[in-house]
Amino acid sequence: MAVYRGIAEKMVEVYDFDWENNIRMKEVCICSVEGIISNITNIILVFLTTAALRISQEALIFIATFAAMRFYAGGAHAKNYVRCVSTYLGVLLISIGCARFGATLQDNFINMICGLSLLIAAVFNYKYAARQVHLGERTIGYRKRAGRIFAVVCTIMILFCIFCSYIEIDIVRKGVREVVLIQAFALLAQSIALWIGRSECGEGR
Repeated sequence: MAVYRGIAEKMVEVYDFDWENNIRMKEVCICSVEGIISNITNIILVFLTTAALRISQEALIFIATFAAMRFYAGGAHAKNYVRCVSTYLGVLLISIGCARFGATLQDNFINMICGLSLLIAAVFNYKYAARQVHLGERTIGYRKRAGRIFAVVCTIMILFCIFCSYIEIDIVRKGVREVVLIQAFALLAQSIALWIGRSECGEGR
């Protein structure tokens, strides 16, 4: 976005450095600052939106699951900042809405949704996670970390699904169901992002 770019340029130029003889370094710094500004703005927008809708706790569960996998596994990128945050917010809100509805279903349906989500996520992450060409030598390390995070999420979901039927308090059982389903939809979103960005992956990596 031009506004972010302009702010980043002004912030970099304030720093006392010989930028005229270091044009490439200046461009790198501008891009880095622009990225930081964009990330901060996106976080604020997501926080304000979810707070206004009173779904901050659900949003944190989705973000923790999605972002943890996405950081190491990689995935598709939007063409601009506006499309990025709008798409992310849309996916987050739809996922939470589906999770709230799904929490009213029988345990068998919830277990089926979670199982399907884990299966799709396992296949897509095995095939595409951290295989992006730009990772270079970091590929192996990133794939191991993505695998560990997936194993943790998978374990939590399975344990919650097993013990959910033993919870007698309705409000607690519904809350646990929502948590599991939000994680399931977050994994699905992350898997789809991986599949969309598969063109960035190198062969045989």
